[in-house]
Amino acid sequence: MSRRMVADGNRRTGGHTDRAVRVFLPGYPYVDTAQQARNNADRIKKELTSLRRDHLLEGSTPISPHRYKLGDFFAHWVRIERMLKNLQLPEEERKPLEQEHQSLYEEVNSIKERFGAATSKNSKELEGMLNALHIMIQNANDERSMHEAAEEKDRIFALFKNKPYRLNYTDRERHWAIFETLRGKLDEKRDAMQSDNVSEAEKVAAACMDEASNGRDPYNALQKIQEAQQSLTDSYMSAEQRRPIRDKLNLAWKEAMARTERTWREKMKKDIERWKENIKSSEESIRSIQASLDRMKEQKGNAQDGRVAEQLRRYNLEAEQKIDARQHSIGRWKNMIKDAEAKLEKLNTVTMERSGPG
Repeated sequence: MSRRMVADGNRRTGGHTDRAVRVFLPGYPYVDTAQQARNNADRIKKELTSLRRDHLLEGSTPISPHRYKLGDFFAHWVRIERMLKNLQLPEEERKPLEQEHQSLYEEVNSIKERFGAATSKNSKELEGMLNALHIMIQNANDERSMHEAAEEKDRIFALFKNKPYRLNYTDRERHWAIFETLRGKLDEKRDAMQSDNVSEAEKVAAACMDEASNGRDPYNALQKIQEAQQSLTDSYMSAEQRRPIRDKLNLAWKEAMARTERTWREKMKKDIERWKENIKSSEESIRSIQASLDRMKEQKGNAQDGRVAEQLRRYNLEAEQKIDARQHSIGRWKNMIKDAEAKLEKLNTVTMERSGPG
């Protein structure tokens, strides 16, 4: 006698079994469809748990606030919906599972709606910031305004990359493209401004070097170099661009200082010679006046007329005053010579130390 399927209670509701069914098929083992239905229910429960927890954004919790990766969530939700439709389930568990499934949909759909409102607000805010950055870049004409534009650019970049600033995909892509364009324009303007400043500073440094080497007055060259150094400090360029220009100005300064030292030495030597000549001339004048005084003293001793004696007395007083004045000048010149020679000696010592041995 062939084997046949015997059903114990074959009532069905909605295409699903609500009582145990024993199936006998030739060559196949016995299958308990009630147990399979319970297994399906357990599987769907696990999927619902996964649906709630596996699609949260990093750092979020499933309690409050809910922050889901919406695309992944809804794809998973649809897969569970198919399972609910196609798998056998115990009737007493079907409705609770369907309710939980629908409840999650409504919960996350509500988040989606709130997200849509927030992203619309964020998109408008970001659009305003991008427009403001565009104007800042257009109007920037010095280091301060370029720095302000760069700071605003960094703030906008942080919204894209470093903060939970939610935007829908279309808005994010559109705003990011605009941001990339503005960032490129800012970089181009910075490079152009700095290039112009470097070119101008190099011309000034070359002029300073020429003035230091060939100008008529090395002191005037030093003044120009100081002004160029201050201008270089204030000029908008990078430290790498500024460094070689600073080096050129330092070389110009050393050259001008060397010329001032040579000029000062020459001046001191001439002054010393002049002061020595003044001393020599004054000493000769003193000897001449002293000789005249000696003669006047002899005449005074022989003078009988009172008027002549008075004249000789006045002449003698004036001569002594001239001698005193010349002696004072001689002392002053000697001190000046001593100071100048000491300074020359000190300068020679410093120069030898700078040049080093050999």
